[in-house]
Amino acid sequence: MRLGGPLALIIKLGPRARSLLLGTSLYSYGVHNVFKVNETSFKDCTVPPESEALTSGNDVITLATPGRKWYICGVGKHCQIGGQKLFIIVQDTTAPIASPTAAPASTSTNLLMI
Repeated sequence: MRLGGPLALIIKLGPRARSLLLGTSLYSYGVHNVFKVNETSFKDCTVPPESEALTSGNDVITLATPGRKWYICGVGKHCQIGGQKLFIIVQDTTAPIASPTAAPASTSTNLLMI
C-alpha cells in the first residue's frame, strides 16, 4: 500500500507520531494485508465482514479528504498481538499543520513498513 494525494498527514504510533512522505510503502506483500476500518474496529482489532483486504502489495490509498483514517492488518493475530495497526490524521495542506499529540497509551501500534 502506498499513500498518495495532495494532503499532509500525521501517523499516530502509540505515544509517538511520525510524518511520512507520500509514496511510502506500508506493508509487505504476501506477509500482511490491510483493512480500512472505523475507530471501534481499530481499537478492537476486528475486521468488519463487508471489508475487503488490500493484498496486492501495489495498493494505493489516495488521501483525498481531511480526517481520521484507521487501518489494521487482518492476518492472524498481527493486530491484536503484534499491534500492527495504523491511525492516520489527514490534514488539508491549506490549513496550518498542527503538532501531533500523544495517542492514548492503550493504542500502542506498530507501523507496517517494508
